[in-house]
Amino acid sequence: MKHTVSVISLAALALAVSLQAQTTAPKPDPELQKLQILAGQWSYEGTDKGALSGHPGKFTGEYTGRMILGGFFFQDESVEKAGAAEMKSLDIYRYDPVNKNFPFNQYLSDGNASSGTLTVRGNTLIWESPVVAGGEKYLVRDTFLYDPRSMSFQGKAEVSADGKTWRLWYEAKYTKVKPAPPKK
Repeated sequence: MKHTVSVISLAALALAVSLQAQTTAPKPDPELQKLQILAGQWSYEGTDKGALSGHPGKFTGEYTGRMILGGFFFQDESVEKAGAAEMKSLDIYRYDPVNKNFPFNQYLSDGNASSGTLTVRGNTLIWESPVVAGGEKYLVRDTFLYDPRSMSFQGKAEVSADGKTWRLWYEAKYTKVKPAPPKK
């Protein structure tokens, strides 16, 4: 009799835990919705001032951003062309509730990778990350302002060798070509 009661108690406990797990499934942090302004397909063009490459010039690109993995992460991909050169990138973002920013990892088609943070302040987006160029380590700060309708961005990137003195790296304008697809 005691054995039967114990088995029934354990089964009831397992059922209760299972039901509670089903009703308390994790949900993406609402702060991740701030990245929806980046969702969709964009085209961009800009001017490289030569701060890293030493070769100023024009560039163009295409960018696609979307929420992934149930809305817990944001992914963007881009293809950029400068003259005959082409660079592809893949970035994955998450929300950090402690630091109130979006850490990201970036992977480039030339084999390089970097990590940094994105901070959203009103209609301003600020990316900060270290990069290596020409065997030297630099800090990069991208600052983008977007219009209230989220149909375009104006941005610039600055680079610094010491974190104190900043030089303009590039300026660009992004225009939304196609909105994000509806969530499934």
